[in-house]
Amino acid sequence: MNYKMAREFIERKSEGIVLELSKITALLAELKHPERYLKYIHIAGSNGKGSILSYISNVFIYAGYRVGCYISPTLYSYRERFQVNGEKITRENYSFLAGIIAEAMKQLEAKGISRPSVFELETVLCFLYFK
Repeated sequence: MNYKMAREFIERKSEGIVLELSKITALLAELKHPERYLKYIHIAGSNGKGSILSYISNVFIYAGYRVGCYISPTLYSYRERFQVNGEKITRENYSFLAGIIAEAMKQLEAKGISRPSVFELETVLCFLYFK
């Protein structure tokens, strides 16, 4: 899967937004729960998230930690959304991980589980990338 195909796969719309977690939970289980191997700081709120993210991530990077950031919206490019130590994901890594997710989705669709939302797919991609 090349980068263009990977973006099209991730951005393909689901059958509508359903406010429940069964689809992403099933996908994470199919992928052996990459989210369980990570530690998190979740920054939420109305204002200042970008500044707080910058402060916190730089402190941890300078302390020698490997820091993954999942940012939305982005300022310059889509790949900026997925960063490790301030470096955005490469087209090759993005394509590779989207391919892994696409294969897992084939297994789930065969079991009758429909496609998660774009946000859920991006979140799963970031878990795989950070792991």
